[in-house]
Amino acid sequence: MNMPLEGLKVIDLSHHMAGPVASQRLGDMGADVIKVEPPGYGEWTRIRPIGNGWVSEDMNTSFISANRNKRSLTLDLKSAEGKKILLKMLREADVFISNFRPSVHKRLGLDYDALRRENERLVYCSVTGYGQDGPYKDRPGRIC
Repeated sequence: MNMPLEGLKVIDLSHHMAGPVASQRLGDMGADVIKVEPPGYGEWTRIRPIGNGWVSEDMNTSFISANRNKRSLTLDLKSAEGKKILLKMLREADVFISNFRPSVHKRLGLDYDALRRENERLVYCSVTGYGQDGPYKDRPGRIC
């Protein structure tokens, strides 16, 4: 059966819920979603807190429920090699989803203008807690 988004490549750097659920829906419709996670435990919702800051290495159910239909890759985006690999992937991608704060996108060279120069057809989706501009733009969105 042909899926509506078959052949679409999505690079997903998002974490927690909004971004992962959005990219999961794209994967459900046939897109090839590659989730890029940091070294160590990966996306921070992959692990679950227990007790006084200790973490369980068991998979968190919210991570499992929001990340089906994805492949996963570990990259250190603070390293030159990790960034080089990511940029190569983004040149061939159709969609980029991230929920870093705007200042983090800029610092990593992953802001809209930088990625537009690499791939002018890339759909850039930045899911933030407080938007791209305004007084709270660099505050992280948190769930209490």
